[in-house]
Amino acid sequence: MLRRLHSVILIGLAISFSASAQFDYTHLDKLSARFTERANRQADSTRHFGMQPWRTDQFSKPTDLNFIDSTLFYYLVEVKLMKDHLFKIEKDDFLITLDPLFDLSLSYDFSDTTSYQDSIRLKRNTRGFIVQGRIGKDVSFQSSFMENQAFFPLYMKEFVDATGVVPGQGRTKEFGVVGFDFAYSTGFVNWRPKDWLDISIGQGKTFIGHGYRSVLLSDASFNAPYIKVTARALQNKLQYTYNYSTLQTLDRLPLGEVPESLFKRKALAWQYLSYCPVPRLELGLYTAVVFERWDSTGTLPLNPLIANPVPLLNAAILGLDDRNNALVGLNLRYKLSDDIHIYSQYLIDNLSPSRTSMQFGAKYFDVLPGLDLGAEFNQVSSETYGSQYPLQGYTHFNQSLAHPSGSGFTESVAELRYQHKRWITTIRYNYITRENEFNSNILVPIESTEALDIAPGRDSYTSMFDVRVAWYMNPKTNLRIELGYTDRFDNNEFLNRNSRILSIGLKTSIFNEYYDF
Repeated sequence: MLRRLHSVILIGLAISFSASAQFDYTHLDKLSARFTERANRQADSTRHFGMQPWRTDQFSKPTDLNFIDSTLFYYLVEVKLMKDHLFKIEKDDFLITLDPLFDLSLSYDFSDTTSYQDSIRLKRNTRGFIVQGRIGKDVSFQSSFMENQAFFPLYMKEFVDATGVVPGQGRTKEFGVVGFDFAYSTGFVNWRPKDWLDISIGQGKTFIGHGYRSVLLSDASFNAPYIKVTARALQNKLQYTYNYSTLQTLDRLPLGEVPESLFKRKALAWQYLSYCPVPRLELGLYTAVVFERWDSTGTLPLNPLIANPVPLLNAAILGLDDRNNALVGLNLRYKLSDDIHIYSQYLIDNLSPSRTSMQFGAKYFDVLPGLDLGAEFNQVSSETYGSQYPLQGYTHFNQSLAHPSGSGFTESVAELRYQHKRWITTIRYNYITRENEFNSNILVPIESTEALDIAPGRDSYTSMFDVRVAWYMNPKTNLRIELGYTDRFDNNEFLNRNSRILSIGLKTSIFNEYYDF
């Protein structure tokens, strides 16, 4: 009798501790996005999926692994490890949670016969934390920090050496002889004074689109400080967002009297208007301007047009060829059925044909139970996102704000995801063809390539096959044990190189990392 009572009490504790803490916005990661979208994909429902992170209360179903895993855990340790937040305090209208973040992984490149592979061990050591919470019904917050040391495969090391940044994760300093040490943080405070209005301030990323990539605004570059206002109207058919961000180059200001000068900055103001005239159709209008904040005279004051909330007005006033770099884009999704969705994007950076980008893609959910398929095509012209004025490219921390490959390429992506209980398999194939690599460098002013009398480089391509098999331990931070294999082939003017990388790791994943470009 006492043993049965003990079991009942433990089951009750497990249920209470596994209750999903509700926050205002979802995490910005592909796995959570997939589960959220496939659970709320009904063709007769009106939901705005075109901008992430998503507001959670627009969904009628849970947004993590809890809705596909009904396992009961009888001991508190099991609950904490497998289902719930590590620490959680919830009382009345107050909620706060704390979870560790980490990536402890080892890799080996079977194709690297250089001394680099022989002299070091490819590994990553990431430690961090994430705090999330809610105060009352109107205020929510999140803060995270991650400290990293890594030894990357050779193709990644060369990218970091050339740009000074780890893709999407910021600047580095030396660690050992060939390793990298880097840290990054995110956070926001969100205030909801009305049911139809959200005001946020923080540092982070936004993704606009429905696919694996975005040619409008992606989460592939580093975090940026921002102020964001989102409003909804017409029974949630209309959603509008205004965002102001401070962007940073890696060019130093004049040294002056300080031992290490600051970097030159620029400002980004964008508006995104999403409209669902019927439940099956979602239309989005994206307008953005990279405003100049520094020239040869020094730091410039904020342009008053930064505060303009009206879509297209800044582009109409400034034009598409101004020193303040304006872009206009469209985003579309149509649900052919509950299971089949098609999507597309188109962007113009100038009236020239060499300053456009486009995307076409499709998703097929539950081809077989638990099996999802996706296919996508991206094309970015050679001068898109660049600018003839120094520092005014559509970039942040030496990376494109849109597609991580920059400009001057076409890409085909095919993806398969299969999930059975806590086992998840992902297979992805990317094929990227690039134009003359010098002319497609968005960090170089466009006019620079025209002024130089050089022979054009030949086209190049990258082929990348990636398979991941993971067992997910805890959906709150996507804690998983993962085995991965990447077969990458780079062909360009200077080398033909194959990378065959086997990796294993224990990691959390609430932020996307893009190494396939």
